[in-house]
Order: sequence, then structure tokens, then C-alpha cells
Amino acid sequence: MMCSEVSRILDFAANDRVLEILEAIEREEISDLKKCYPRSTLHYTIQKLKRANLIERRIHRYELTQLGITYLKMIRKFHRCLDRFHNLMDKFPDHRIELPEDFVLRLDELGEFDVVESQNTDVLRPHRIVLGQILRSKEVRGIVPILYPDYPTVFREVVSKVDLLEIIVTEDVWKLVEKYDHVEEHTGKFRVYLADKHPCISLIVTDTFFSAGFYRRSGDFDFWRLLISNDKSATRFGRDLFEHYRRISQRVL
Repeated sequence: MMCSEVSRILDFAANDRVLEILEAIEREEISDLKKCYPRSTLHYTIQKLKRANLIERRIHRYELTQLGITYLKMIRKFHRCLDRFHNLMDKFPDHRIELPEDFVLRLDELGEFDVVESQNTDVLRPHRIVLGQILRSKEVRGIVPILYPDYPTVFREVVSKVDLLEIIVTEDVWKLVEKYDHVEEHTGKFRVYLADKHPCISLIVTDTFFSAGFYRRSGDFDFWRLLISNDKSATRFGRDLFEHYRRISQRVL
């Protein structure tokens, strides 16, 4: 039953005509579609939607059923997430964009984002731009599967500016971080969590922005290209993604 229901939703989601008709019925503008489709095509699709209990005839017009209202919301969500995923793939064509299942279905929350890349005359441009955003923030959370060579200097600068700094690290990164003398000095506002497994993503999320970096399919991390967004929905997405990984990580500091 579940598989057939999912198949039906995907079948409708893949059909642009179905979406257009459902939205026209929602707006009470079904008559406008007579100019766009042959009468036989429109009749066939409407009958299909009636049999699926997505629409019903009420006096002189069609209306969405409760199931139809829900399906339409799901189809719209599916299209938005798929569009955002293709947008990501266009910007990161050789990368592994791997997210927990629940977050794949929230990709539309990324909203508008920019991709910051290194330049021949400014190789560290992505790193510099993200650091500038961090230093203007109050709370900073990050997933750190790699460590920049200037970590000690950057850490001291960041921890002196922010109210809270939380990071999730891999075992390899933690072995490096715990060696630094400065770690114990800032335990009041510095927290470190050890990831249960490699998260396959780097992210920084603050009260004002969200940034993410991805691994290439070859296995190496792309230091030279980062996604950045100041969209409120993107920062919410980033905070929730951080919390997802924090819940399955162990606090070590």
C-alpha cells in the first residue's frame, strides 16, 4: 500500500500538466486551461484526478479534496527541493552532496545562495570571506572535518569575539585540536563534539549566515569553493543540520 501510494505521488509530481491543473483548480481558474490543452487531454487528466480522489465536482466547478490539497503541497515541495538540488549540482558538479534523508527533503530552505571561489590573485578568498562573517556573529557552530593550517591564530581571534563556539570534529581533527594549549582556557564558551562517523560536509552556521563546503567525488575536500547564504531559512537549515550531527556525536570538551 505504501509503495503504491509513493509511486502515485511521484507519478503526479513528474507530470507538469497535473501540477498545472491542480493549481488552476486551487485558483478557481480551470477554464483558462482550455486555451492551453486539447479538450480530450484536459478531460482525460481531470478524470484521472477524480479517480485518485484529488478533485471533486461541486455544483458548477471542481475543487480540491483534502487529499488533493495535501498532494499539491507535497508536489510543490518535491519540485522546489529538486530544483534546489539541481542548482547545487550545477555549482558543485564534481562533488558529493550527501545529506541526511530529512534534510534532502528540506533543500528548498536553502533559498538564495552564493558560491564563493578562489581566484588566481586571492586563493584564500572563500576562507577570508567566511572568517569575516564569523567575526561579526555572536554564536558560531560548525562541522569541521578538516583543519586549516592557521587554526590556532583563527581560533584565538574568533573565540575572543563570539559568545559561543561549538564545533563537531572527526577523530583525526580532534587529535590535532586537543594538543593546543589554548583549548582549556576557553571551556566556558568553547565546546567540542566528536562525530560518530565522518559527516562528509563542512559547515559554519551563525546567527547571521550559513556556509557549507563539500568533498569532491575523488575524496579530497574542496577548500576553494564554498556555499554562502544570509537567508534566514538557510541559517535555520544550517542550525538544524548541526543539531542533527551534534545529537549523534559525543562531547569531548
